[in-house]
Amino acid sequence: MEVIEPLKERLDLVVSELRVLKERGTSEPINCAAPTVPDYGEVTLSYVKRKIREESVRKWQDRYDASLTGSVTRVFLPDVEKAYGISRRTKPTPLQVQALTGHRGIGTYLHRFQLREDPGCECDSEVDETVWHLLMDCPRFQSDRMDLEHRINKRVSKQNLAAIMEDGEAGTLLLGFAEKVFRIAAGRNKTENPADCRPLPGGAPTRTAPHPAPRRRIPQHQILTLAECGRPGLEFGPLELFMSDTYERLGIGFCR
Repeated sequence: MEVIEPLKERLDLVVSELRVLKERGTSEPINCAAPTVPDYGEVTLSYVKRKIREESVRKWQDRYDASLTGSVTRVFLPDVEKAYGISRRTKPTPLQVQALTGHRGIGTYLHRFQLREDPGCECDSEVDETVWHLLMDCPRFQSDRMDLEHRINKRVSKQNLAAIMEDGEAGTLLLGFAEKVFRIAAGRNKTENPADCRPLPGGAPTRTAPHPAPRRRIPQHQILTLAECGRPGLEFGPLELFMSDTYERLGIGFCR
């Protein structure tokens, strides 16, 4: 009986509530509780955006690390999120971008496309003229290299390049040094006449760059303007432009 009485009281209460609801012509409870807030309602929009960005950056980093290309760039900029900030801060010139990618008129790059008979450096024909040799070992730039290391208080090595790039002032100085080195190295290769190259060992023909026609002589200031803004305006074959008199000033503006 002690159990039944409370149940009867509760039943009477429910019946009275239903009677009132019927009179009002609604099915909404009289003493309805406050609506519950879903769990995700406490998550801010900025938090959701941040998580989406973190996931996108993670996928981008995985693809960057697994890529078969860009090995030179990964040494300078191993972290894609930091690389974005560094590029915004330093605003590298076309020639500096070529140094960061290794896509420049140096021995190994030209030899790869059969534009040079051998990849040897001017300091020693037995040593390949690579990005790392020019920046870290080539005796032609020893004085500039020592001056740079003294100013940034770090040794220029592959292990330190990422840390140097993250340091604002040091990264700017490194890019300036790289620009000077690559301009000199590419200028030396530029003066060599591709037509004098002999076939490579094994009978593989040497590809030579055709000379541009006089009507394709575009003012350098116009080329630079179009390259910097990334606006289409010129159409050149890559090898024609690469070995022309104006290739060094164009950099990698990718004008078409």
